[in-house]
Formats: sequence, structure tokens, C-alpha cells
Amino acid sequence: MKILLPTLNSLSQALGTPVYVVGGYVRDHLLSQFARWDKENAKRYNKYFLGLKPYDIDVVADIDMKKAEKLLVAEGFKVSWINKEPGTISTSVKGWDLKVELTQTRSNQDRKVQGGPIEEDLMTRDFTMNAIAWNPGVGYIDPSDGRKDIKDGILRFVGHPRDRLDEDPRRWFRAYRFKYGLDLDFEIYTALTLEQFPVVPRIKSKEISVELAMTEIIKLWERKEAKIVEWGKEMYKLNVFQELWPEFAGSDKLMQNPEHHPEGDVLTHILETTERAEPADRIYVFHHDIGKPATAEWDERGWYTFYRHGSVGKDLMTEVGKRLHLSNKVIEKCKMICYCHMKFPRVEELKREHIAKFQVKVGGDENLELLYRCVKSDIGDRKSLPQKELFEPLPPEETGVKLDISGFDLITSGIPQGPEIGRRLNLVKEAILETGRLNREEQLKIALGG
Repeated sequence: MKILLPTLNSLSQALGTPVYVVGGYVRDHLLSQFARWDKENAKRYNKYFLGLKPYDIDVVADIDMKKAEKLLVAEGFKVSWINKEPGTISTSVKGWDLKVELTQTRSNQDRKVQGGPIEEDLMTRDFTMNAIAWNPGVGYIDPSDGRKDIKDGILRFVGHPRDRLDEDPRRWFRAYRFKYGLDLDFEIYTALTLEQFPVVPRIKSKEISVELAMTEIIKLWERKEAKIVEWGKEMYKLNVFQELWPEFAGSDKLMQNPEHHPEGDVLTHILETTERAEPADRIYVFHHDIGKPATAEWDERGWYTFYRHGSVGKDLMTEVGKRLHLSNKVIEKCKMICYCHMKFPRVEELKREHIAKFQVKVGGDENLELLYRCVKSDIGDRKSLPQKELFEPLPPEETGVKLDISGFDLITSGIPQGPEIGRRLNLVKEAILETGRLNREEQLKIALGG
């Protein structure tokens, strides 16, 4: 907390009122303290410790934000608005690459009313571990005993759990993010309320937006130590998984060839593969087999086969990505992973021409590196990886194919600007590498056929 003292003191002097640090920064600081004080349980604290270098720090003060802006600017602070309602402004920690986000305290008597004592503000928050404030003059303010819950590894709502969920239903997803991302246990009433809460109807009615639900899920996946297998099985049991990803419905019953997949069913494979992946790759790995349920056919040997699931998954990802509010860049990379993780050259002798065709199909050095990492996560220790030469970029002259058409030709033919242009031009390059020379008309026909 020492690094914040100059900024907090400056803020308090400029605003003429006490300023309190709240939220994740306080929680993280306490976790680090417990890890130092309690050597016996230090490993557990560090396991779910979020880190002492956040990119922003939440602070509150009992002052109107428009007034606060004027006072801070007058004192030389650089201020920007994050949102106007209820009002959050941002400034920086002097001497550190950290942002401070300042909001007015809220009243516990009416949670929509701004202003009030810090103790009331803390009682408007979601979980006890996030309902702790710190001020250099008074120390910790902890009306709901959040420090004890942090020390005991307990996740507990502030006040009555159902009231907190009705105020903001997306807290349901946040609770499971904290549980499986930080290795916490639910307090008994918190657990019962979460289990009974009608989360699927709230998603269907759009009271919980898919976009906000995915924000919480992706934050979970970004935690390296996250228990994704346990999280996914719980979400599936509660039918939340199938609501967000109907393409995976029934995947828990789809047994795979035990020689290649000793883990058993498709759902378990998806979750184990995602947990093995690097946090930044998990969004891609999670979707790599999304085409399996749609292509499942029973084999008399006692398992299902999934012929062409990579191609089908690639086609599904456009709709899936838009439904989940993923960016176009993420969608295109998911489609590449779906398609290319099953497109390795199946030849006795791997030649450079095979590598060139494969690398054009993948599209670019960045994609090659991503695909290699995703394939490692997919395979795990079940079998050896494909030949490493496939993923070592060839010189441009070996993968470069001269086209007689350009992106401009596709745009003037009605194809919108964006990643789709590059994807279609790559299809033409693949066709030329496969079949030899194609004239301009043939190239354009392939590109427009998509």
C-alpha cells in the first residue's frame, strides 16, 4: 500500500475529503500479507493470489464526480471520464504505471443513490472479500469480516445472497469465476442460493447478457491455475454450458476412440485440453472440436467417430462467435484452429512442397505459432506431436503465390472488408499450390465461392 500513499494523500487534499482504496487491490494486498504471515498455508494463498501489480486501482470518496473532476484538474491531475453514470473518472499513480479509478460512494439505504459513509458503500458490494476498504489514516474498514473469509478461503455474498444476485444477476458468473479461478469454497447459503438461482431463464430473457457472461468466463480462463475441468462440469450440470454453447449439448455422452482419447467423452476432452492450454490460447482451444457433436456417428467398436468435424466446426464458428460477442479476429483464429488442427499432411515422406501447402492453409507465422501451441494442448501426452518442420516458417518465396486478383477485386464484387478477404485469397493460394496455374477468372471464381 505504500506506493499509493502519495497519490491518496494528494487526492484527499485536492478533494477535501477522505479517499479509500477498495476492491481487488485491497484483497490482493491482504492475500500477500497472509502468505507471508502464515507460512503453513502460504502455498494456498499464493495459489489464488491475483498479483500485486494491477493495471488499475479502485478508490472511492464521498463527493460528486463532476465536482471532483474540477478540483483534480485545478490541482494538476490529468483526468478522463470512464463513464458518466453513475460516474467514474480516471487518473494515475504518480511515479507508477498504474491508473486510479475514482467513484463516489453509494448509499446502502438506496443502492442507486450516490453518496454516503464508506461503511454503507461497502455493504453495497458483491462479496465480503471485495467489501474491504483501506485509508492511510484509519487502516482497514471491514464491516462484513471479509478479511477472515479471505484467510479461510471462503466466498460469501455481502448480506443476503439472493438480494445481491437480484441486484446484478451477472454476479452468478462472477461467483463461479472466483470459486474456480481462486480455489475458494462457497459459504453454505451462498452455495445453495447459486444452485437454486434461475440463471438459464435470466440468460434467455437477456437479464444476463451473453457478452457479460463471456467476460466473466474469459477472465476465469485467463487464470493459469483455474480449475477449468471442474468449472465446466459444474456449468454442464447446471445447463448453463448448453445454453451458451448448444453445439456441445450431449457431448458428455459422446465417447471417443480410447486409443486416442483415454479421457473418454468429448466434453471431458474439451475441458482438459482447455485447462492444459496457455491462458491466452484457451479461447481457441476450447472451440477446436466444436464440430464433433454435429458429426458424431456411432461405431460398432464402441465409440463415436467425427469425420469432417474440423471443417464443420470452422463453419459453425461464425455463428458461435457472433452469438458470444467475440471479436472478428478471435473468430477467424478459432476457425483456423478448428480447420487446421485436422489438416496435417498425411504422407510417408514430408517434403517442402507439403509444408508450403500446409503453411498457406494456416496463414502466417503468428497463426503457425498459435496452431502449434493449441495442438500441443490438444494432444497432451497421448501421442507425439506432428513434425516440427510443419510449424517452422518457410521463406516467403516458397509459400508466396502470385495471384492475378487482389482484395480490391473481392471488395468490388461485394465481399466486405476485413479478415474474410485474406481468408478467401488464401483459398486461392491453396488451390494454386494444389492444382498448378489458374487463370484470373478461375481464381476469382474460387475466391467468390468462399
